[in-house]
Amino acid sequence: MSPTKVAVIGCGQIATSQHLPAYREAADAGVCSLVGVCDLVPERVSQAGKQFAVAGFQDAEEMLAKTKPDVVSIATLPSSHRNLAVMCLEAGCHVLCEKPVAMDAGEARDMVHAAEANNRLLSICFEYRTWDESRYLRDRIADGVLGRVHAVRTWG
Repeated sequence: MSPTKVAVIGCGQIATSQHLPAYREAADAGVCSLVGVCDLVPERVSQAGKQFAVAGFQDAEEMLAKTKPDVVSIATLPSSHRNLAVMCLEAGCHVLCEKPVAMDAGEARDMVHAAEANNRLLSICFEYRTWDESRYLRDRIADGVLGRVHAVRTWG
């Protein structure tokens, strides 16, 4: 069985610090094959392509057609998530999408429907909820220790 072919759309900070290093490491271990990166900014494509030893594209449709990935990570602006995810799902790819998943519930539903219609998986990056720190805070909020929480903002 050949390794799972993976592509990444978006070559910004999240992609180059999280997605691409993880896929490169997995590819080097023979777990997957990193087949393409895509971004609208030529310099980002060039830099990511060189840094992670992968073909670069500025057009997502072209990347999908030429590399035929099994899985696509989408790490772009939220306003582009719906269209990119639907395009990838309709091309037969499973999709891992950065948060927020979409601009509104309607766009998110479109993505879910596309996944269902094409028998593909759609997953959202919500890894923080499994961190010990996040669980601790969730429990303190549920216990009422912090009072009534109206909003939370994090960084780092």
